[in-house]
Amino acid sequence: MDFKDFNYDTMVNHKNIRHICFNLTNQCNCRCIYCFTHHNPRRMSLDTFKTAITWALENTGFERGTFFGGEPMLEYDSLIVPIVEWCEKEKLPISWGMTTNGTHFTDERLDWLKHHHVGFLLSIDGGQQSQDYNRPLANGKGSFNLIEPFIPRIVKDFPGTTFRSTVTPFSAHNLLQDYLYARKAGFSTYYIVPDCLGEKWTKEDLNALYHGYADILEIMYRDIACNISPLIVSQFVKSIRAIMPHYIDPNLPMEKPTINRCGLGTVSLGISPEGFISGCQEHSTYEQEETPFYIGDIYNGIDKEKHTKLLKMIIEMEDVNNPNMKCKNCPSRSVCNIQYCPSHNWLNCHHLNVQDDLSCEWQNFQNQQALLLVDKGARENNGLFLQFILEQLSR
Repeated sequence: MDFKDFNYDTMVNHKNIRHICFNLTNQCNCRCIYCFTHHNPRRMSLDTFKTAITWALENTGFERGTFFGGEPMLEYDSLIVPIVEWCEKEKLPISWGMTTNGTHFTDERLDWLKHHHVGFLLSIDGGQQSQDYNRPLANGKGSFNLIEPFIPRIVKDFPGTTFRSTVTPFSAHNLLQDYLYARKAGFSTYYIVPDCLGEKWTKEDLNALYHGYADILEIMYRDIACNISPLIVSQFVKSIRAIMPHYIDPNLPMEKPTINRCGLGTVSLGISPEGFISGCQEHSTYEQEETPFYIGDIYNGIDKEKHTKLLKMIIEMEDVNNPNMKCKNCPSRSVCNIQYCPSHNWLNCHHLNVQDDLSCEWQNFQNQQALLLVDKGARENNGLFLQFILEQLSR
């Protein structure tokens, strides 16, 4: 789409915004070595939260909310409980979820979350060695022993909870063991992403990352083939959905950037502790003037000019690029535009469509491994695995 043909009033409908991520606090009890959040005392008030919900219900199609941080469970008593119970009392049609490190769980709190149908994505990096190294507490101690006692309860009472892991150069060497830890615990969904913001990756670290990922996919493949409940790797599924159409029909045109790629204020929003509106949840912890993702506030609404400027940065893109890579010859080039993350690009390269080297290499490797596994399933006539692939493509 050429930007000259873009009309905000006809192309953007705020009623399509269904999901809003509320940044309750910029404080956290952990000091994860790769964290993108600016730790500071900013926290949302109950009045601001209620104002944000009221604005959202009146001006958007808001129906699903996520508690985000920092660590949102720091505001369990002050915000999470009163907001959920207020919404229930007022019969507001909102479902709630959360992204949490799980270190503030208690049996009583898990009882309450279950009773009120508040699910969550669990940010945990693996077994004790990886978890304690990557996710130390603010006092320098490890965080593993705070979450470990509740893992069986989480798997039992919150089925489908994602085991969300960031891989660092250190924990890359434990990648297979960390996957096996999550698999043995009984999780069903596993999500990993390498740290692109912190420590430098050596060749040995990258080899550990790639070999570990290949080994993980092999175990997932065998579990599916043997009709054992698998721990599904989210990136594998995403790669399959992106590349299979182009694999089946090589003549398909290259995917183009889209304003609905990951929300950007068109289908989802982030709201900061003060009520600033962001086109990406990851940027709700920053001062609004530091990022192009800032597009308004809950008191004045979405700023059409600011939102248009953000969308223009995406629409005018011809391609995601990397000056250090041979993008034109990249086997993932046809789908790169629908797999990149504008937020990570901005944090790494201060540009929405310039991707860092590790993200490029990682995405390309994932796509190649996905194709190799599909090819293996076809060669071995693995009916259960091929059925799994078809099910993923149909969703």
